[in-house]
Amino acid sequence: MKSHSSYLISKKESALKNKIISPELADFYEKIFVLQESFFNNLKSGNVVSFKTDNKDLPVFKPEYLKFNAPLKQELEVLLKGITDVISEGNIGLDFTRLSSEFSGFIQEVFSELLKRDFEALGKRASLLKLDFDEFIFVIHNVFKPLIFFLRTNTGFQLESGQQWFEGTCPFCGYLPGMSKVVGAKDNQRILSCALCEHEWQFLRVTCFVCGNNEQQKQGFFESTENPLYRA
Repeated sequence: MKSHSSYLISKKESALKNKIISPELADFYEKIFVLQESFFNNLKSGNVVSFKTDNKDLPVFKPEYLKFNAPLKQELEVLLKGITDVISEGNIGLDFTRLSSEFSGFIQEVFSELLKRDFEALGKRASLLKLDFDEFIFVIHNVFKPLIFFLRTNTGFQLESGQQWFEGTCPFCGYLPGMSKVVGAKDNQRILSCALCEHEWQFLRVTCFVCGNNEQQKQGFFESTENPLYRA
């Protein structure tokens, strides 16, 4: 897995100096990244994942392709415990007891709900677990992220020659992009990056990947006055 913790450490001093991130938030994400990287390395060294893909249809990976056997469930429960412990360090009022005790029983279902972007079902599940929706999504997103990254990299997924995919969802796992970037001095290609498996794919230059609006005059955005390179 990409060493996000090492990258964060290498940029931390500059980020803190420029007040891009607080010391507490930097430490928080460093701990999360270390837990995810440990989980990923454990998957690489052990035979705990059994899955298939279908390269004919996009997205190529479907939630039902993965079988959650006992070793994989155990690894995910360890990661869940680590992440919720880190969150609880700075938020002592949060209670992840029910999530921790029931997680093993609904892993397959919540994995499918996340990849299918069934946020209504996820919202109902969060309520049953006595958690706010944002808290629940943050936890399961970060629990499943290194797993889905492993699934993609283990298949060596790339679009086949001639395949085109100008959708606002990932061609590997079907999830949403976490960011987009414009690259290339000449072409100015717009690249979307999946928030889960981190696959990158080319997207239409002047189109909103959320609503599909491609009329530039009608598009609004927020831009940082301190750093106009970044906008939403």
